[in-house]
Amino acid sequence: MKMKKLIAKALSVVCGCFVCFAAVNPPSGITAKADSSSVIDMYLIAGQSNAAGYSPILDNSAETFENVWYAGMTEKALTGKNHSDYVNSDTTESFDSYKKSVTAGLGNLTNRIGPEYGIAKTINGMYANGDKKAMIFKTAAGGTSLLDDTPELSERYGNWYPRSLWEQGYTPDISGYYEGNDPTGLLYQLFVENFRKVYHELVEKGYTPVVKGMAWMQGETNLSGEYNKNKAYGDTLKTFITDIRADLADITGDETLASMPFVIGKIAPTFISNNNPNVPAMHAQQERVAEEMGESVSTVSTDDLIIVGEDGKPMAGCPDKFHFCFSDAVTLGQRFGEKIVELNGQKLVTASALNGKVDYKMNNDGSVTFYLTPKEHYRLQLLTVNGNDVTAQAAEGAYNFNDPSSRVYAEAVFAEKNKFELTYDDLGAGAGYWRKAKFWYEGETLSVKIFVNEGYTLSKVTFNGEEMKYNEITGEYETLILSEGKISAVVTKNTEEKPDGNLKTDTETGCNGSVALTGGTAAFAVCVLAITTGKRKKK
Repeated sequence: MKMKKLIAKALSVVCGCFVCFAAVNPPSGITAKADSSSVIDMYLIAGQSNAAGYSPILDNSAETFENVWYAGMTEKALTGKNHSDYVNSDTTESFDSYKKSVTAGLGNLTNRIGPEYGIAKTINGMYANGDKKAMIFKTAAGGTSLLDDTPELSERYGNWYPRSLWEQGYTPDISGYYEGNDPTGLLYQLFVENFRKVYHELVEKGYTPVVKGMAWMQGETNLSGEYNKNKAYGDTLKTFITDIRADLADITGDETLASMPFVIGKIAPTFISNNNPNVPAMHAQQERVAEEMGESVSTVSTDDLIIVGEDGKPMAGCPDKFHFCFSDAVTLGQRFGEKIVELNGQKLVTASALNGKVDYKMNNDGSVTFYLTPKEHYRLQLLTVNGNDVTAQAAEGAYNFNDPSSRVYAEAVFAEKNKFELTYDDLGAGAGYWRKAKFWYEGETLSVKIFVNEGYTLSKVTFNGEEMKYNEITGEYETLILSEGKISAVVTKNTEEKPDGNLKTDTETGCNGSVALTGGTAAFAVCVLAITTGKRKKK
């Protein structure tokens, strides 16, 4: 009986603990407390087709960014005619599961990209130290309007008309498609509710989501001169920014989002035609919005991201006259990422490498540590940081940069190591043989594993007369190749009794071969002994 009471008491304590854990789940709008390892910085994307992502992947060179998660929805049909004509099975209409990395294929179809790819490329290294992760959140639909008009595609997906301009008592119905659904503000409301869902799911799982900023790529549908002459587009965009900031602040409980960084992608002057006459007026509106709303709103240029060439045809790799080619879509995303980081007052670090990779960690003291990883058989040839050669200061695959500059760019070049071609000679008649390697790389450990034939014993293996170290685990003799030299093996034939009763001993020393260093370095003699079977004597 006493034991049953003790068990019951223990169970009550355990159950009480579960109740305590449940009680700390935060209510709606409250950010859960968590250590830095659970922080997730959120970067938001909205707009029409060049935000949704219509840029096709043309090769298999796409990278995967493991430190950036993704949750996105593109082109969820909410209203309009001929619904079955518009919904593609490849559209990402669900947030049921997060992607734990960003790669190509997150556009409106699974073979396309939007700005998320370039943003991830820019920020991935900022999260490489594992202290926290990033997430890109996107809701977008092609051909949609910021204004409350109803061009064809807005009838399918709704428009971005901001909340404070809706009629009193009106709320867009984002439950799904049905004939006659009012398109007013449908995409605005869908964006907000998608964000609410993702944000709260992250909080419930113990994460602390922190909104870093928003990228806006929209306006092609609103290029008509009348919108720009009367400033309708610019004024509506200012209201949109104010409303979306307020709604995000309400969802997260983060009042600083009232000044959340907001980055406007300027419309490409080569949209539809090589010199679209309606674009300058749109640029003027976009620039006016950034100027009037202060330092936390900015624009990024697309002037050099050419869609339609001077011949009037889409550039190679561009799917049509409306959408960026893959490389330019990547560049656009990178510009969004760089500007959001800049508006947050953070140090912007980017890195590139040839024949290897460069990762980095942003330290608490403001310094940046770069980690250099060459391809196999490559070595660091050149490392520049902000244009300065710091190769000599890079030690053991790392370099620490202490300059407080707000923008840091590192570029590494890795070159192939000197390569030694190997030639071979006999060990001696009947003594054994080796497996031949074609070449060996400078600065790498050479391992020699020898098995001699029955009736012979291996006495020692040397490099330039010095005995090589024997590895008990691998059964190999090892040396570091730093200069020219000669590897030799001493193989002794076992003793045998002569007919007269005396002992006979034969000693055979193998290796008359040589190794020639490519690139003009002097040749040296090497013998690599390969795998056979027999007895060996370890030294």
